Amino acid sequence: MDGDRRQYSRAAFREGVQYKVPGQEALNGCLAYDISEGGIRFQGFNFVPLNTIVSVHIGLDLEKSLDLQGKVVWVQQAPHMDRYYVGLEFDHSQAWASSRSTIQNYIKSHH
Repeated sequence: MDGDRRQYSRAAFREGVQYKVPGQEALNGCLAYDISEGGIRFQGFNFVPLNTIVSVHIGLDLEKSLDLQGKVVWVQQAPHMDRYYVGLEFDHSQAWASSRSTIQNYIKSHH
């Protein structure tokens, strides 16, 4: 991805997150790679189609966790693995608006 196209600063975020796609009862666990105010990149075991609305639970640290929704804007199969990188763009809901400063502070402290 071209860094010049990014609207938000991004920080490495190598933590476990949980996500859920419509029609699934259980949460899926996965590893995130980076986060910004606008979205998160994670690696999951299952293919998630473009434009799917996904709910994510993100633990920024022991005391702060976020529950957000977003839309899958890109998917790429990981080389030589049965896993997929997923780019999720957060929706601009009330939950996102109230979590935005928490994400900004995390990014500032991890740059």
